Amino acid sequence: MNLSSNGQVIAAITKDLALRFHELQHTWRDAKSNELEERFLYPLTSSVDRALPAFETLQKLLSKVREDCE
Repeated sequence: MNLSSNGQVIAAITKDLALRFHELQHTWRDAKSNELEERFLYPLTSSVDRALPAFETLQKLLSKVREDCE
């Protein structure tokens, strides 16, 4: 598995977490639920979205380094 694939796995897991949290909010909707979403879930999903291009860039860089070392 390469870095790009790892980034996609992280993105998929984060998306699943967000979906499950939103399902949970059908039964748990209070100030703490809102706080958890605002303090942790939104920043996490935003950070993962911003990190995905870096995974791709790093994979390309590593591939180039491997190629140059051969």
